[in-house]
Amino acid sequence: MAGGSAVVVRPATVAEAHDLARIHFEALPEDFLPSLGLDFLERVHYPATFTSAYGANLVAVSGGRPVGFVTIAHDAGLFSRDIMRRAVTSIARYALRAAARNPRHLRKTAEVAWSALNGTTDPVKGEIFLIAVDRECRGRGVGQALVREALAYLARHGVDSCRTKTLAGNAGVIGMYDHLGWSVRDRFSLIGRDYVTIVSPLILA
Repeated sequence: MAGGSAVVVRPATVAEAHDLARIHFEALPEDFLPSLGLDFLERVHYPATFTSAYGANLVAVSGGRPVGFVTIAHDAGLFSRDIMRRAVTSIARYALRAAARNPRHLRKTAEVAWSALNGTTDPVKGEIFLIAVDRECRGRGVGQALVREALAYLARHGVDSCRTKTLAGNAGVIGMYDHLGWSVRDRFSLIGRDYVTIVSPLILA
């Protein structure tokens, strides 16, 4: 953050979808959604997240520019199904394009789609779907500020706990959540990778 500018977290606007897409694509290039392409994130995924009534995008701004964001849902099941159904045609098109480069990608797309639409109902409805920070701004409290505002959003919607997922080997992210009082609840595998579910302490309104 140039000049030590303070970080302000606020609701993102639809016009900032390209900023969210860029940060996501650069920060997490090996994730499934970025594998569909930057244009998929910018033109399909993030515009779809702004149309859902079950979640929101919050952006961290420093020095007049977005340096991180979080996608938060107060009803994760409905939010996930909402996004999938709104974008299913475009997802299929981009998945076929990715499969042309790597045929195994189509299987990954099918597995992710099946998980999103038919996954077991989780008793914890609140979920941080995605949190990402510009590489040059990491380690400066941006991620923690985004998590705090995400929990405040859930509290305003009457949700008393939150979950998120990350790679089981992502010690830095797991450590950040541990510092904030979260705990690893379970482990699972998806598209050949091992993940953990991390759950927050009780959210006090």
